[in-house]
Amino acid sequence: MFRGTAKKKLSGNKATFTFKYPEGLIPKKSGSAQYSLASIYFIVHSQSETVPSGMIPLYSDLNIKVEKEDGTALPQVALILNQSDGKITSHTTDSSGKVSIEKLPPRNHKIKFPGSSRIVPEGLTTFDFDEASTERTIVAMGKKVHIFKLIELYYYCTHKIDGKRRSAMNSNVFEVVPDSIGKDAYTDEIMILSRTATT
Repeated sequence: MFRGTAKKKLSGNKATFTFKYPEGLIPKKSGSAQYSLASIYFIVHSQSETVPSGMIPLYSDLNIKVEKEDGTALPQVALILNQSDGKITSHTTDSSGKVSIEKLPPRNHKIKFPGSSRIVPEGLTTFDFDEASTERTIVAMGKKVHIFKLIELYYYCTHKIDGKRRSAMNSNVFEVVPDSIGKDAYTDEIMILSRTATT
């Protein structure tokens, strides 16, 4: 597919120019499609000569950083990458909370953190606490660093049962006991509060 032309003057015996990633080469919506590495080539016209280059593969690099809500790096975090070409690889963040993966097929990849349901993309405040391996689609292009944060979630639950208060903190199971006396028999007043560093 013809992409365009660029005119450059020789400096000595070389000509240098910057080539922007051809957005239209790979569809933006991946769906369930799998992509192999894309390739491009150049045809150089110089005076009476026309010379094609060899095939040049287009790679993507994926840069990921995992940290706590306060920005502290999280080392030794396991993640699974489902590449757009169907290959599945496992990775672990280094001492600075980073993972760099080179020479990937362009476009959309899926990433999941099997060890935690509370690692979410930066800026995202809604998540499913029960889905530990929820996949998230990310695009690998250029030098962008994808930030993922560990959301520290705190629960506080209070019950008013037969006029008396009970409370539980950071518990995954909350006891529900209905009133047995008075006009509120067979009911239980429950308050559940949650808090993160951002919400």
